[in-house]
Amino acid sequence: MVVVLSDADKIPIIGGNGGSMGYAASKRCKNINIPGFNGAWLGIALDEYGGFSKPKLGRPGGPGKTRDSVSIRGQGDGMTGYDYLAGTKILDPGIDNKNSTDPAPGYKYRISFDTRSAQSRIKVEREILKDDGFVDILEWLPIENGAVPNEFRLSFTAGTGGQTNYHSIDNLTINAINCGTIGDDGPDHFEFIHDGHGLTCAAETVTLKAWLDAAETSPYVGDMEVTLPDLGWLTDTVQTLTFPVTGVGVQLKLQHTKAETVTLDVVSGDPATSPPVYCSGGNPNACDLIFADSGFLIAVANGRSCSDLTGTIQAVQKDEETSFCVGDDSFVGTTRDIGFWFNYSAPDSGGKNPYVNSAELGQSETASTANLTFDENAAADFALNYADAGSLNLHARFEGSGVEAELEMTGSTTQPFIVAPDHFVVTSPLNNTTSGGSTTGVAAAPFSATITAVCYGGTVTHNFAADTFLTAEEPHQPSSGVLSGLGNGLLDLNTFSDGVSTPNNLTYSEVGNFTLQAESKEYLGSDMDISGSLVVGRFIPAHFELTQGTLINRIDSGCLPDSSFTYLDENLEFTYQLEAQNSAGAATKNYIANFAKFDGSGTQLSPVIYIGGAVAKDPDGISTNLTSRLDYHSAGQDSPWSDGAGSFRVKLNVNRLANPDGYFDDARFGVYVKDEDGVQIANPDLDVNGDGTMDYTQAAPVTTLGYGRLRIDNAHGSELLPLPIPMTVEYYNGRLLASTKAAKASSTCVKQLGVNRYLCRMGKGATRRAHQNNTELMGTLRFAPSYLYGWRWAAPILHKMCKFE
Repeated sequence: MVVVLSDADKIPIIGGNGGSMGYAASKRCKNINIPGFNGAWLGIALDEYGGFSKPKLGRPGGPGKTRDSVSIRGQGDGMTGYDYLAGTKILDPGIDNKNSTDPAPGYKYRISFDTRSAQSRIKVEREILKDDGFVDILEWLPIENGAVPNEFRLSFTAGTGGQTNYHSIDNLTINAINCGTIGDDGPDHFEFIHDGHGLTCAAETVTLKAWLDAAETSPYVGDMEVTLPDLGWLTDTVQTLTFPVTGVGVQLKLQHTKAETVTLDVVSGDPATSPPVYCSGGNPNACDLIFADSGFLIAVANGRSCSDLTGTIQAVQKDEETSFCVGDDSFVGTTRDIGFWFNYSAPDSGGKNPYVNSAELGQSETASTANLTFDENAAADFALNYADAGSLNLHARFEGSGVEAELEMTGSTTQPFIVAPDHFVVTSPLNNTTSGGSTTGVAAAPFSATITAVCYGGTVTHNFAADTFLTAEEPHQPSSGVLSGLGNGLLDLNTFSDGVSTPNNLTYSEVGNFTLQAESKEYLGSDMDISGSLVVGRFIPAHFELTQGTLINRIDSGCLPDSSFTYLDENLEFTYQLEAQNSAGAATKNYIANFAKFDGSGTQLSPVIYIGGAVAKDPDGISTNLTSRLDYHSAGQDSPWSDGAGSFRVKLNVNRLANPDGYFDDARFGVYVKDEDGVQIANPDLDVNGDGTMDYTQAAPVTTLGYGRLRIDNAHGSELLPLPIPMTVEYYNGRLLASTKAAKASSTCVKQLGVNRYLCRMGKGATRRAHQNNTELMGTLRFAPSYLYGWRWAAPILHKMCKFE
């Protein structure tokens, strides 16, 4: 449970559920972002489950889930703020007793806060045993928060997730410099909304509103006991009314059985004194309500804009015996010219007029007439068409002539009828429905869309404004991937202007495309929903994150154990991993299949997808750019992209020059990745060309590159015995070719020793015999610790001398 201190000038609207506990924002319902508590300034959570301390979307900061703790979050507005300010560790004993069916454990908490100085502060105390006294669980600490409201509202919230619990509060005491119930002084004024006419044989509906300000921008919210004049109210003259936060007021029914004029009023209210009462547009003189024994009953069914709504009008009169309304016989079977007019209800103004039977209506009693034929019940049907949205009241009037010169009939709809837009038209610059193409957005980065309320014919319904939810729905691509939630998808009614809302802060955290669904439920309290959708995309990652893999030196030599270095001109192989991430740094699991635009092969067309870079330091610490000396043998993926991650393998060698150089003790291999959409690795860390700019990302561990050679020395021996031929492994140490040190030689090995060419001379006067491309498999040659090896050549018999290459 959260003890909430909020700005008293703002209507209290509960925040997110789950760990946000009704105070902070959250992302829970159908992937919709739920704003935090409206006007929130401070939230003190008595948290048995621990989620209030856990950082998450809508509640930044915090040490993580902390069961049985008291924690505090600060000021917030919508989806921003609600920062973690302070909190306890796990309390012992804890907050609740989950095994008890009675209120337990009954601990007392005392929350003190002081906003009198420039530095606001707070402390929290707890009393476990009765009369043992309070103990600080959070000592006085500063509140780093926004501006202090002039008045605070105290509220209690809770938010269930997968766990439920009962919260009972008793013995609440509030001490303050000034303390009381919000709205103690009552509303600034009351307002009655009515049509000006009533029938003595039918209940008349009027609406009562209470406003806190003269401009009628802030409705009174909460319960109020009102005393009304004795005019025939169906629920008595003294009533307890609940005024909702929406400001739509409370509907009251008045049954006045005498044909006369009555005046609507509020005698008194509690809490209230006797504020003024205005009626139908703020005019005190408009509070008169005229009741007659005969008139019209009018009903118009709710419907869609630009479509015909069904309306009925019945001429009725009071039955003297039953006092009920019955059909007026003088209208039965007749055709009459009935005058119609209308007024806007919600909103209270507009730019389009409705039509009755194709006749355009105005807002004055003499605006237009419709010729109607009344049936045996003195009723007539008509069609009403309105090319906008909102609620309207319809009024009718008939004035007789000739023998009916004294006949005057009026009537109105008993309550406003509602005309909803037919549907939403959803558009967005991101209208790419395929896995390719240039129209792209970045995952988790803001994008815009336009939601337009339209009528059946597609024209804009300028008067539409209602809370609308935007969600990410099926179908989505890739179909084998995941459907992300949509960020900032709640459009407040105030975001609509002339029937159009253009949010520019929507976010979708995945790669691909999805169906952007717009829906407004139960428009103006009716059973009509408005919806529309658009496939939005294509979303791409914001960047790649690289993780170094392994590097295998001398990959083709088969050395065991693995070598710690590689010779120039000799192949090595390294691996690296990439994760496609959105702009929030989270993995995009949908970077797969056709939506993955990098395969690591380096064979894709412009822009260049893959380039390798290498830089190394020689013994003097001088960096050398080796990129131009790279010779690729293979590059590609180890396996297809999965959950936005891919592993890649590169096999290459660094060419050696004609003149020895090196050795390079600090050789680093980097990659520069840019996929077909231009997505690159974030934060490169390798400066290859030494210009001070990090242009590559190191892809593998550091290794050593060396210039080496195998020297075969001259040998002499008997032609009758095998001839040992000494060999020496040498490397270039930066100054000269030297014998390999034991430390270097420990992994020096030769899998095959190839004799490229040898020439042997026979005895005196004999023919020379040349041999080329002979390879003698010698197994693995090891040169440690003496780094010398004797190669034994079979007895030449007839050979006198051989020269090897």
